[in-house]
Amino acid sequence: MKENVRDDDPIYKILERKLMELLNSGTAITRKYFYELFNEKNPTIKLRDGSEVEIDKEELELIKNIMPNNYLKLLKIPILIEVNPDAYGSGVYKISGIAECYLISKILKKELIKKDELFIYRHELRQIRKLLPTTTQYIFII
Repeated sequence: MKENVRDDDPIYKILERKLMELLNSGTAITRKYFYELFNEKNPTIKLRDGSEVEIDKEELELIKNIMPNNYLKLLKIPILIEVNPDAYGSGVYKISGIAECYLISKILKKELIKKDELFIYRHELRQIRKLLPTTTQYIFII
């Protein structure tokens, strides 16, 4: 007996892919390194839907004051916050990348277990998004 009929249904797979495209239409096409954005007069990032989002210079200054230079060179903006309730559970979000995890762990005063992977909870997510609204973005994963 099949566990999950949806896994074999091509129509479901197409709809699922289209839903993810729609949910992620407001995410960055590409991410930029911190110093590239920091040195731009009007730092912006192009989104998948064709629009651009302006990155707040004050956020970039805040990040610069938190992180040592060796991590700033590695940091890519926007910092992606992965949403995948099936994999992580409801209210749990994942940050990936050595510099990205370092920054978020410093802000939350949270110890890193793995250097390149950090799981945060809804109340921590609110803190991060309140402090870094233009330099973080959600990305929905199946």
